[in-house]
Amino acid sequence: MLVMQVLLLSDCTELESLPSSIGALQNLNALQLDGCRNIKTLPESMMRLQKLEYLSLAGCYMLQELPKGLSNMRNLRNLDISGCNELTHMPAEMGKLNSLEKLSTFIVDEERGCSIAELQHLINLGGELEIKNLGKLKDPRAARQANMKEKHNMQSLALDEVLEGLEAPQNIVELEMQGGTELPGWLKTITESSFPKLIEVRLYKFKGCKLLPALGQLQHLQTLEIYGMDSIEVIGREFCGSNRDAAFPSLKSIVFENLPYWKKWLSSSSSVAFPCLTELKISNCPELTSLPRLPSLQKLTVVKSMKLLKSAGSLRGIGGNGSLKRLRIEVRECGGLGGPTRPIQRGEIVPLLY
Repeated sequence: MLVMQVLLLSDCTELESLPSSIGALQNLNALQLDGCRNIKTLPESMMRLQKLEYLSLAGCYMLQELPKGLSNMRNLRNLDISGCNELTHMPAEMGKLNSLEKLSTFIVDEERGCSIAELQHLINLGGELEIKNLGKLKDPRAARQANMKEKHNMQSLALDEVLEGLEAPQNIVELEMQGGTELPGWLKTITESSFPKLIEVRLYKFKGCKLLPALGQLQHLQTLEIYGMDSIEVIGREFCGSNRDAAFPSLKSIVFENLPYWKKWLSSSSSVAFPCLTELKISNCPELTSLPRLPSLQKLTVVKSMKLLKSAGSLRGIGGNGSLKRLRIEVRECGGLGGPTRPIQRGEIVPLLY
């Protein structure tokens, strides 16, 4: 029994706790508990698992606390706590786990000894990371201590609040940010070389943001989602950036949702804009009246955006090369605007519904 190296207990939904004797499995290097949704705590004896490299707790929805001595497990390389929604903090001294290569989630709580500064010591950290509870930082300037910019192996970063000092690493592939009033300066001043590998961007609830950054300069961006921008009235040429050849050269999909005062979306000054965009969703943007030229669009979804549907010429210019194969208009709560939806034929003018 003492030579066991791998213990797989995935989806043991009746399991509520582990015996303290698990600490005797001193040769264990992989422990998989994902989907054990009724486990609330883990025994402190786990700190004796000095050879443990892989610990998966994904989907342990009821887990409230990690072992206080977790920082003693110095060989730990992969810690997955994604979906542990009841977990409110990390153990103290997480920075001692300097062998960590993958950490799904980091939950800030300075009062419990879990400072964001612990991240600076995790120099090998890569993969996907979500940082939570950033609003609990007593001094937002402390975010710089995490030194996220230097984590060159990081591929995906999600922040539940944006702080100026928490700059994403240059090699990031996926970026998600929410909360805060304004976008951080490092995103406002984005250039073509800022994030050369970035493919997906999601921005949520920046209530004071009036101008979107020049995301059109990102050469490999394929997916863009923007939600809850209450102060945006115009999306102008600054959104596309200064690239004269093509703006958003690789973008395939955009979602705009909950932009209540957005009125205008202006065309780019570049010779080509959105050359690969095939899908666009506009949801709950009630003041928007028109779209720019989108030459390759194949699918348009409009939800709760009545003025866009009623404005004559609002759909002019989409699918300009005859590529538009389907127009899906989803009408809800639009003051009497209604009617069936159906695909449009190539070159067909879509009748406006009143």
